[in-house]
Amino acid sequence: MSDARPDVKTWSCDSRKITDFLLKSDARDNKGRYRFFTAFGFTVERPEELARALMQQPRTAHTFAYQAGRISERRLAYDGLMPTPDGRGAHVRTIWNYDTAPTALFITVKPLPRLP
Repeated sequence: MSDARPDVKTWSCDSRKITDFLLKSDARDNKGRYRFFTAFGFTVERPEELARALMQQPRTAHTFAYQAGRISERRLAYDGLMPTPDGRGAHVRTIWNYDTAPTALFITVKPLPRLP
């Protein structure tokens, strides 16, 4: 892992990850993410709100990590607050594929315990 943040030029989030997984109540293995995100005001009718929030979160995240994954797979991980429709902010870890530098592709998000 490294502390040097890469110079990401573009953040990309496939809308299907949002509509078919994160904001789908019956998605297999979404581990409560549907309940988590809808509690902050995100909806499947406005998936672009969650996409924008996910792509904004790394810019203000307080923690960053770089790790090499499987063969030729570079991953970026960011911990920090993500803006939400209700204004509270959600503390999450976002994971991005950076093999396509300078573009980072969204992989997943994990809710984290609220900061004190």
